[in-house]
Amino acid sequence: MDTLQALQDQLSNLQSELVIKQKELKDLQSDLLDIEHNPDQYADLDSQYDDFLDELYDDVCEALPVSITASELIREFDPVMYRCGFSDFIDQFDYSSLDCYTDKESEIEDVESEISDLESQIEDLENEIEDLENNE
Repeated sequence: MDTLQALQDQLSNLQSELVIKQKELKDLQSDLLDIEHNPDQYADLDSQYDDFLDELYDDVCEALPVSITASELIREFDPVMYRCGFSDFIDQFDYSSLDCYTDKESEIEDVESEISDLESQIEDLENEIEDLENNE
């Protein structure tokens, strides 16, 4: 009977640990979604967009008699175009280029693996407990 009680206690501990890991997984997935929905909070997208414009239209601005970057020119003289382009830039932004995003993905994989291991251990213990109960 002591063995059965010890196994049941161990099962209870593993089930509690599983619940904690499942909550951790849910929180990490929520963090990942937050990065996807609010990438500008995790990266300086304004600067990245300006750099993109400057590289794309570098030749045009070099031909001008004044020293101005493409991003400055577009932001100043066509702010609607600038904002629309920025919105498109954000929509097409590659989240996987962010370290915080790939770190969260890695953490999620680790926690999913831990959950799988816990579920396997729980199943083994449940089978062992069932065998003991049937033999009594």
